[in-house]
Amino acid sequence: IWILGLVDGDYLKMTKVKLVSSGRFYWMGTLFAKGYDKSCAMQSMFKEACFKGEAQVLHDSNKPVVAIAQAPSVYTVTLKGMMLGGKPARLLLGLGSDMWIAGTWDDDSLKMVQFKVTGKTTFTWMGTR
Repeated sequence: IWILGLVDGDYLKMTKVKLVSSGRFYWMGTLFAKGYDKSCAMQSMFKEACFKGEAQVLHDSNKPVVAIAQAPSVYTVTLKGMMLGGKPARLLLGLGSDMWIAGTWDDDSLKMVQFKVTGKTTFTWMGTR
């Protein structure tokens, strides 16, 4: 079981999913918490007790969700030497099709960038959040 979350304005938005098999998971619930404990917004401090707030109805939880398959990435990306806003990148997620998300903590905020690798030493910046 995984809890995925992000801070959006005054809210900590979280979704709980249960992995069933490769590319399949069950949505178990989504909660939006306003006035949350700030430690819950830090990956190193997050615990299951942080998963509380106002329930959101976003999907029929009785049906499995099937992830859309993406082509594997041709290029391998590592965090070694990667800097984001003057800070070392600490998180890296491959989305497939040479699309990647890298992130770092800046004070109490998670900073993320999305990029597409276009060559051995080149990439296209897709966005920052």
